[in-house]
Amino acid sequence: MEPEHIYSKEEAAELREKIINSEIVPQVKLVFSRYPQIRSAILLVAQYWNDEAYDEVHYQMTFSVLPTPAWEIGIEKCYEHDPINLPGLPELDEVYERFGEDFDEFKNGEYCWGNEEDTIPAFAAYCKEGSHQDMDYREAYSPYAVFRRKEEEVEIEVVENMLRPWLDGLR
Repeated sequence: MEPEHIYSKEEAAELREKIINSEIVPQVKLVFSRYPQIRSAILLVAQYWNDEAYDEVHYQMTFSVLPTPAWEIGIEKCYEHDPINLPGLPELDEVYERFGEDFDEFKNGEYCWGNEEDTIPAFAAYCKEGSHQDMDYREAYSPYAVFRRKEEEVEIEVVENMLRPWLDGLR
């Protein structure tokens, strides 16, 4: 039996754009507004079972004063000070805790977005095969998009090709 596509390739692309614009861009804009020295952010995605035994697409963000974040360092340092991406800024957990009033679960590098009914068909094709929650983040996550400050707007550049195109739009 063939896997069921719940979205066409075009619908999956539209869903990704909707999730990015409604969930990620507001967070990036908030960080950019509060920290003018931050110039970019990168969205990283991974698919694995969470503690509640649900298959999910998870994401992490690395913010940076650089034009493009050094995400391998940022994701390694997600719970401590990152002197490459955020020199002179507080530790990330302190930064994220300040956003609690704006995004209920936006802290400590753990972000909430959509649900598995949307994020799996939208982003699973961009995730590495075989990731799990006990892996090093650098091994589990892959870059999806870079967000750059452009005056008052956010420029978005999708940086990763699909790793598993056969999953695009699948349930």
